[in-house]
Amino acid sequence: MGIEFVVTGNLTIDDVVTADGAISPSQCGGNGVYAAVGAWIWSDSVGLVAGAGADYPTGWLDRIAAAGIDTAGVYRLPETHALRSRVFYRADGSRTDRVAEATLPPEVAALIDLSQDFSAMGSEVHREAWPRYSPAPPQLPASYRRARGAHLAPGPHANLRALAAQLRAADDQTVLTLDWPWWDETGQEFDDELLGLVTAVLPGREELAAWPLRGDAAATLAGLVRRCPVVVVKEGADGCSVHTAPAVRRIGVVPVEPGDPTGAGDAFCGGFLVGLARTGDPVLAAAHGAVSASFVVETFGALSVLEVDRALAEHRLKSLISTLDGGIPS
Repeated sequence: MGIEFVVTGNLTIDDVVTADGAISPSQCGGNGVYAAVGAWIWSDSVGLVAGAGADYPTGWLDRIAAAGIDTAGVYRLPETHALRSRVFYRADGSRTDRVAEATLPPEVAALIDLSQDFSAMGSEVHREAWPRYSPAPPQLPASYRRARGAHLAPGPHANLRALAAQLRAADDQTVLTLDWPWWDETGQEFDDELLGLVTAVLPGREELAAWPLRGDAAATLAGLVRRCPVVVVKEGADGCSVHTAPAVRRIGVVPVEPGDPTGAGDAFCGGFLVGLARTGDPVLAAAHGAVSASFVVETFGALSVLEVDRALAEHRLKSLISTLDGGIPS
């Protein structure tokens, strides 16, 4: 029996320091695992495809599998896990991965080795390691290839194009969602081949501002809307905007007590995937995504989300839908 929903992406080991000084060293993270968890909140049939170094904690993968996320697509690399992430949050909600830019409480150095050169996004270390840890078609298990829906977390464009083409060829009705990559190693403004294969693209507000290099967020958004039927802009604490030309709908966030927002955007993508496949409505799908993100925001690390009550997820979904401007979409 095949897997219904598939997520391809990365596994990382994260060090997180929140704006109020809470420190969470070496926690399970990565765009792949957070997106898979976001989908798992709504489905018992989710598969994860991601690369793990030889020393990546087996216990983490065991917990993910024990919760019901299929890990047949997790492949091991014969090297020390190279994808690590360090996140320092500021009071205004922004974040940095640079020690020099962060205001750190004195106890941080005792818990986190600040001298290590981790693979910050876009750094030389990251660009060298990222392709090895980003899935390509050979890593996609046969039982995943006719999935009802698949989410492609950021990865090298060649990998994403090949994955999208394989999934689309296996079943042209598969719902394919794409989280717009942080940077483009090809140097082209838009990857028309990739965008032509996906059902929805889900950039973050920050990615729009930085892509392409001219940094014209409005022009980038307009270009995406021309190329893809559904564009959802993730806007952090401000919720998201759903663009289905010419209509634009806004969806707010689920109010929760904040813990660690790391991975909330990725969890949104996983929830959106399942919501879109099941309802066919991008607005309702975004509401599913917002609920998935809410469980990440109020916890620390991806593994904590696996303890959530799915009945609470349904309650949050109904509450959020009731607040939508214009009511429940038809």
